[in-house]
Amino acid sequence: MQTFSYMQRSGNDETSIKNLLKILFYLFFVFLYEPLTTIYIYLPPFFGFLFWYFYTQSTKEKIFVLTYLYLYEIDHALSSFSLIIALFVTLYFVKKLQKFLLCGYCLKMSAIILFYFFIGVVQILVYILFQTKLTLDISLLLYYIVWDAVAIIYAK
Repeated sequence: MQTFSYMQRSGNDETSIKNLLKILFYLFFVFLYEPLTTIYIYLPPFFGFLFWYFYTQSTKEKIFVLTYLYLYEIDHALSSFSLIIALFVTLYFVKKLQKFLLCGYCLKMSAIILFYFFIGVVQILVYILFQTKLTLDISLLLYYIVWDAVAIIYAK
């Protein structure tokens, strides 16, 4: 029997299984983990990890991060698009900072710290400009930074 090198199996190769697992993880993260962060305040939202994912991935996967951030804003009664504004401001500064930092971990850690810093800055600006409720807890942000740092160090 003759085999042809151009023939491929459909649906059973490793890439389709990896893509399916990736999609299932995204769905779990958006629809199960994010609402749990509303109930349990000490579950970290992993904003730094999501920022780094947004920074390194292609356009198709960036929609997941934007969806998660918007759902987080809705569930936690934050100002509309405040996290997304902080994301793009941080993205601008990290691209500038990338020219000076050669260490990959240093860039990751500075990106995490900058993102949480700009989240705080945007929340304070919204509070000042619109006289809204300030829902900013500095100790909780530091707690989230530590968890994000651990997650980013052990991620690829």
